[in-house]
Amino acid sequence: MSDDSSAKIIPIGKHKGKTVAELLETDPNYVQWLLAQNWFADRFAELHAALLNGGKQSEDTPEHNLLQARFLDKKFRVAFMLTMYPTTVENAFADVRSNIDNRLTYCRRKIKEITEHREKVESSRRWLEDHKERIEEERKRYADWSKSGSNEKAPICELRNQSYDHDDIVRYQSIDKLSNEIRELEQEVFELEKLEIPNLDVTSNAQFEQDGIDVVLNIQLEIKCEHGYHRRFLFAIELKPSLGDDYPSVIRQLRRYKSIQNRGYPFPRYKDFDFVVIAEHYTGSAVPFDSVRQMFEMNGDRLIMLHEIEANLSK
Repeated sequence: MSDDSSAKIIPIGKHKGKTVAELLETDPNYVQWLLAQNWFADRFAELHAALLNGGKQSEDTPEHNLLQARFLDKKFRVAFMLTMYPTTVENAFADVRSNIDNRLTYCRRKIKEITEHREKVESSRRWLEDHKERIEEERKRYADWSKSGSNEKAPICELRNQSYDHDDIVRYQSIDKLSNEIRELEQEVFELEKLEIPNLDVTSNAQFEQDGIDVVLNIQLEIKCEHGYHRRFLFAIELKPSLGDDYPSVIRQLRRYKSIQNRGYPFPRYKDFDFVVIAEHYTGSAVPFDSVRQMFEMNGDRLIMLHEIEANLSK
């Protein structure tokens, strides 16, 4: 059997007997479906890899392997993230500051509202206490009139009528409870005002050659404090020491990666990932690099150069 990946024979299905190259040329939709089947990856691992790579020979050159090995360095992984999302760090601290400011605004508003309500409750209680005897007298007079069945006009009981409004205000209200709520909110305001935001904590993990993808990278950012920040970034990275006029095949390769199904779930395994191509050199002659980069972006992918990452290593 030939070592050429494109010459491998399809042993099953409606295209049985065709080579990888023939299948890729004649029925790309079937290729997408086949790559999405977990059983195919399990039973025909080499054939799965050949289709995933578009029938190309292995790119495991020393240059490729050196580029892949750079992701062992945490600083390089962070520099890559900063290249992808230049304002990530600033946004993280801005989010925490915004969260704290929003909480402070809420606490101060609640203190004002509860304080005003407490004063209203206290005022109603004082009013009820100051007019207690007259209210009881008017209530008794009105009750006697009601029981008598008299046709006379109901007695005037202004304080009795007003007392119901005040009763509604003070009912089920505890001055001590309201005061405790105010003190708790004031303490929270005090602590938030003096809070020093800690440094950004960065953790990252890289896996290699997962489903044929050169680097699968997981980066998490966290600011550990009250109303802090946490965000996870997921990247599927294809490495190209040299990218030339064959860039359309790389776009197709990324599309095949995106079709890989997550075992046991009805959605692609890498649906939440940013797909990225890192190239050390661009050697294309037909299309300018900026136009190639734009094509990748229009497909939902990113194309970045190694020197762009290296420029962020010192940050």
